[in-house]
Amino acid sequence: MHKLRRATLNNPSSCITRQQWQRARREVQRTTRTIQNEWWTKKAQEIQSFADKNDMHNFYNDVKTVYGSVNRCITPLKTADGLTVLKDQNSILLRFGCPNKFVNILRQFHDGMTAQVTIGGQESAPFPVHTGVRQGCVLAPVLFNIYLLCVTKLLHKEIEDSSGLQSVLAEAVRAYSRMGLTINTTKTEVICQWSANIPSTLPSFTVADEQLSVVPSFRYPGSILSDDTSIDNEVQNRIKQASAAFGRLRRRVFQNKNLHLRTKVCVYQAICITTLLYSCEAWVTYSHHIKSLEHLHIGCLQCILGITCRDRVPHSEILVKTNCRSIEAMITQHQLRRLGHVIRMPQNHLPRRMLYGQLHHGRGSAGGQKKRYKDQLKTALRKCKIRPEDLEDVAADRNTWRQMCLDGTHLQEEERTARRQQRRLRRNTPMVSATTTTTYTCPAFNRTCGSRIGRFSHQSTHRQKWTSSSDSMDNHKQAIQPCMM
Repeated sequence: MHKLRRATLNNPSSCITRQQWQRARREVQRTTRTIQNEWWTKKAQEIQSFADKNDMHNFYNDVKTVYGSVNRCITPLKTADGLTVLKDQNSILLRFGCPNKFVNILRQFHDGMTAQVTIGGQESAPFPVHTGVRQGCVLAPVLFNIYLLCVTKLLHKEIEDSSGLQSVLAEAVRAYSRMGLTINTTKTEVICQWSANIPSTLPSFTVADEQLSVVPSFRYPGSILSDDTSIDNEVQNRIKQASAAFGRLRRRVFQNKNLHLRTKVCVYQAICITTLLYSCEAWVTYSHHIKSLEHLHIGCLQCILGITCRDRVPHSEILVKTNCRSIEAMITQHQLRRLGHVIRMPQNHLPRRMLYGQLHHGRGSAGGQKKRYKDQLKTALRKCKIRPEDLEDVAADRNTWRQMCLDGTHLQEEERTARRQQRRLRRNTPMVSATTTTTYTCPAFNRTCGSRIGRFSHQSTHRQKWTSSSDSMDNHKQAIQPCMM
């Protein structure tokens, strides 16, 4: 193709050369579209399968393949005095207290480690690697666990005799500093969730003589926690993240006319829906949350189908065309599957204890009460036609519970579609007034009227005519009377 292009540039007046180059270009474009469609389909199926299996490692690797990697800074590890930066992996392990034998084994694994870079199908010359571990090495998580275990043990030793949050925070800062780590006070924030009225004076916490800011909400890992325990900020954040993910792939995937509809929907469900419903298993949703999420969901599907609101296509028809479900059904399925996972946990695990726990003291505040997570689960079970009495027996088997959750959400989706169709039918059907059996008759002309106001109008008109006719007769009599005299 490059030779034909060069020949066309050298001889622009030759029609034969130009036609050959155009045919070669069309063939290359056709082949490229086919390869692109196959790659996106395969990648979307892989991402969706990893999300279904809860394999987050491979899931984020595939997502990184789609969006590209992000460079992040790593905090260096220093000695106990904080003056020297430890760059050698063996020195770091020896400082953590690992045996010499273990360190020597790791040294033998990584001594003389080299790497090569492939550029344009050609490999570069080997160069030595002095930091990090081997790519895909099974020792990488082991080394991370060793580091995390050392920090946790040291922290537990420091906070055993501490009383109060400020003293615990001071001991945590001291433990991190001994490991060569520092706490970023500008990124460390405090949030207070009050069970009663908010006090006039907010608590203050300091780190290295710097006061931490008290905020109404902050992000913790990927989710937004609020002081009023609501998910309003979290839902808005999820909508922004999903909208940004959809916008980055709009021209490349969703508005690409060379890709099939099934491929676009697979990519949308694997990336955008996963981003939109991140950590939805713990949500306590209200109707306005569902409406906001559903608005974005339908808008994205309309963009994929190439339609707008002016086309007046019902939402149920859009979901059928794209073979998707509503946001409410997907949230219900995620929460029920999480419920089954918690029920199968041992009794001493904290999530199971929280699920079956109850408050022995206290009373509700005046007015309407906030919706609890248990109320959310009870509503999901009722919509999916699952009896609470059979919950533990059915959830004990993972495959049976998964199939029951899938069937229940399908039933919920069918009932929701039927309700929306009936509502649309009532809205588009003209109202027909019922026939009245009571009649009203005018005593003067014996005219029957269907309502009392109709008879009143008829009598008013009849009274005006009778008055005008009486006046004309009186005038006629007065005109005839002198003639008779």
